[in-house]
Amino acid sequence: MAQMHRATTGHVATVLTPLEVTETRLDPSTSVWLLSASGNNVDIVGAARALALREPRQLAALVCRENSKVAGFAADHPYMEVHVFAPPTGKDGFLATNSLFGAVALLARAYSAVAGAAPGSNPLDSVILESASDGKSKLGATWQEQVESVLGRDTTIVLHGTSTTLGAVDLESKFTEAALGQVQVADYRNFAHGRHHWLAKRAKTSAVIALIADQDEDVAARTLALLPGDVPVARIAVPGTAVEATLTSLLAAFRITQWAGRARGIDPGDPGVPEFGRKLYHLRPPRTRSEGRVQGVTRRHAAAIHRKTGRTVAELSGAGDLEIWRGHLRRFERTLASASIGAIVLDYDGTVVDTPDRFDPPLPAVAAELTRLLTYGVAIGVATGRGKSVRLSLQRALPQELWDNVVIGYYNGAVIGALSDDSTPRQDGAPSAEIVRAADALRDHPDIRAHSTMELREHQLTLAGDGSLSEQRLWDIANDVIRSFGGLSSVVRSSHSIDVLDATATKLRVSEHLRATGMRHDVLSIGDRGRWPGNDHELLGQPLAVSVDECSADATTCWNLAPAGQRGTAATLHVLRSLHPKSDGIVEWR
Repeated sequence: MAQMHRATTGHVATVLTPLEVTETRLDPSTSVWLLSASGNNVDIVGAARALALREPRQLAALVCRENSKVAGFAADHPYMEVHVFAPPTGKDGFLATNSLFGAVALLARAYSAVAGAAPGSNPLDSVILESASDGKSKLGATWQEQVESVLGRDTTIVLHGTSTTLGAVDLESKFTEAALGQVQVADYRNFAHGRHHWLAKRAKTSAVIALIADQDEDVAARTLALLPGDVPVARIAVPGTAVEATLTSLLAAFRITQWAGRARGIDPGDPGVPEFGRKLYHLRPPRTRSEGRVQGVTRRHAAAIHRKTGRTVAELSGAGDLEIWRGHLRRFERTLASASIGAIVLDYDGTVVDTPDRFDPPLPAVAAELTRLLTYGVAIGVATGRGKSVRLSLQRALPQELWDNVVIGYYNGAVIGALSDDSTPRQDGAPSAEIVRAADALRDHPDIRAHSTMELREHQLTLAGDGSLSEQRLWDIANDVIRSFGGLSSVVRSSHSIDVLDATATKLRVSEHLRATGMRHDVLSIGDRGRWPGNDHELLGQPLAVSVDECSADATTCWNLAPAGQRGTAATLHVLRSLHPKSDGIVEWR
């Protein structure tokens, strides 16, 4: 996955063990994936628990078994994604080859699609893989003939290129785990920087397996020609594209392991597990210390400060800044606790509903809390970048007798209407002159034209990428284009799109509308994208505002006070459940 991510996106990706990831500092913008066949072992579950509390930007798991402990843990942290793909081959053996190849195949297909592969194409369909999967095929027979010459040596050096790294790493893993022999792994050029010296001293007990993809033929030939003549070399041809070579190298590792096991009288799929090995496997990993307790800060405050600053309390303490931020947090909490809240304005996507479920009605628990507050007489406003779909979803979730007390600001507040008003928003309103001008300018950009869709409303233009264009790139283009001619109020990012707004569109109009109708008490704003250029930045810039995800840099407001490991609707529920009746039509935070 890390290799394909680097090759496909150009972004940095690395591999960490569960122990490493629990002890490594992670930037809040990091995306972390947990990969596990069962999703049940103590190390992967411990990593999931530690990571969920640290709240990386994305936390996801790919597991190959239904009803895993990782999936069960994720149910308590809904922002965590779990993708379950149970292989059709049933239970794995000791080396988990079925689930390993299944996961690798799925990842290869996914990244191939992102890279622009033809719809429906599948790297597994190649003739290369079909022939490699059968040990009796011409390619498999050639591999076996080559490998037989090296199986009598104690140490095997596996040389590889970029696309065959996976096969080399897997060979080392399988030879070690099945006790088939010692394996050293190096790419062709890294081998030249000192690792070759092993052969100078131990040539008689060593052999080389060279995984040779099409693009490696030259460097492999020149490297192998310089090796001592008494070192046996198995040349394993791995033809095809880079993706095909990656998958084929893994199949080659499976076959080589099979032949090595046969030669040594060991079944790699069932080598036998010693009693001490079972105890080691089930040994509880080291517990991660609660950073807040170590620093004299509660876990809840530690989470809030980390979200606001992007730094842990340990880092802030070391820099002498911790007490400053604790002071800001306490002042915000006092402001919140002293407020007499008569209205609540909520963002919708990412706040009332989680982004992946944005076209479903709000969860029953969220609907119940909104109903409770409406019954107390608190006014509810919803500020959304979307149109009538939000009205329809809320009408399905909330009692009809309360609809008149709910106000919706559609298209980022450009159009205001009561939940009971089925005529709002209009679907036939012509886009404003500013929006038309923005659309014309954006269509001239080649990336926008080729890789995004554009939807025009009266006061808003919405851009959505096709997957090959990152959200950051889409926003950069839109912002640069719009700034080049001016006149528009803003370009903002939601949890799933980029919105270009004219001067009439602002989520603050929802609060203004509520005050204009006679509401004289405090208004609490709740949203998920408080960091600029998020589309809640202005809404959560108000003195009384809490985030359920990203926070602004403003120390006086837009704090996320949810328990550690909660985001989106889970955090929204925490906020709503913290509001209790104070007097008729007013609630307070406690």
